[in-house]
Amino acid sequence: MLALSAVCVSVTVVVGLVAIALQMDLDRPFLAPLVSTLVPLGVKRNSKKPIVGDRTLVTDLEQLVVVMTGTGTPVADPDRAAQGISVFASGEYLLFDTGPGVAENMAAQGMPRGALTHVFFTHYHSDHIGDFGEVMTTSWVFGRTQTLQTHGPEGLKRVVGGFAQAYGPDMVYRRAHHTAALMPTDNWMPSMNEFTLPDADMNMTSSDPAPLFDVYSKGDLKVQAFRAHHEPVIPAVGYKVSYKGRSVVIGGDSVMTKGHKDACRDVDVCILDAIHHKVIEVTAETFQNMELPEDQGASQYARVSKMLLDTIDYHSAPWDLVELAKESRPSLVIPIHMVPSPTNPLMKRLLTTYYREPIERLPGKRNTEIKFGEDGMAFVLPVNSQEIQEKRY
Repeated sequence: MLALSAVCVSVTVVVGLVAIALQMDLDRPFLAPLVSTLVPLGVKRNSKKPIVGDRTLVTDLEQLVVVMTGTGTPVADPDRAAQGISVFASGEYLLFDTGPGVAENMAAQGMPRGALTHVFFTHYHSDHIGDFGEVMTTSWVFGRTQTLQTHGPEGLKRVVGGFAQAYGPDMVYRRAHHTAALMPTDNWMPSMNEFTLPDADMNMTSSDPAPLFDVYSKGDLKVQAFRAHHEPVIPAVGYKVSYKGRSVVIGGDSVMTKGHKDACRDVDVCILDAIHHKVIEVTAETFQNMELPEDQGASQYARVSKMLLDTIDYHSAPWDLVELAKESRPSLVIPIHMVPSPTNPLMKRLLTTYYREPIERLPGKRNTEIKFGEDGMAFVLPVNSQEIQEKRY
């Protein structure tokens, strides 16, 4: 959509000049060359990324690439979309979760949307599924001809089927407008690989084993899932992606579990949610003690206070990630879904105290690095290597 945004910017400029020209009673034929000159200039200036995205992400088979397409939370943040992690390997574009804002970030980051092949869901909270309709539609609009394969635990068919039903009229309109030749619909409807978790009907504790099981494979590429602990959200999972000796774990939303530690053991990149319990508690207490009259929202502050405290019992904390780094020794830990979000130098300094410094003090030859997840951050993992290259999209 970036190129379309550029067109809109250009047209806005032209409209302004048109208004000035009309006020000056200039002859209307003057406007045609003005428009034909300014619109292309505007598009070229504002389209910094090709409309098809970076195709090398899917054509280079000698690397595994991870892009932070969304690292935020359900709370609106101008700098972060909700959760979405793009992974490229073996010619495939795998997207893990499609939270609100992810579709727009795919465009802004120059992701090759038409090459999207798979969507994997960790669970079905709104901040992990909210943009699926846009992801499905924009990947189709920008050239996806293959069936979009979706994967997730029980509930997938209901979620994906619901989005497909809601977006069905849009598909019909676009096909009628642009013709079926330009907008073929044979593969518009996603396929659904709904899998069942081992012991899915049982409550889980953080110490229970959560073995990996296969979800998808293609040649050297393998995607495995493991059960996460996000109750009362059942089922919930994390994923491990392996390709030619490189690996990444997307932990999903969860308290820290034995399954996470086992999955992250000696992997290259481990992406985990983390909220600071103490900060949440202080914030909730502040809201609870707000002395406001009812007409200024006193009951709403009390309501939000309760909801904040509720989040503590189903998300990991900073010290959990430090413990995982100590036990599992991944090369790189990336906290996302962070509360508070590291949006300014003071907050980054505070969070560094709780995350990075304890990890840097861990004994042992293999050092685990930590980087706070940010939208657009990317990591390139060349195959048959231990190198991790950081870049931005």
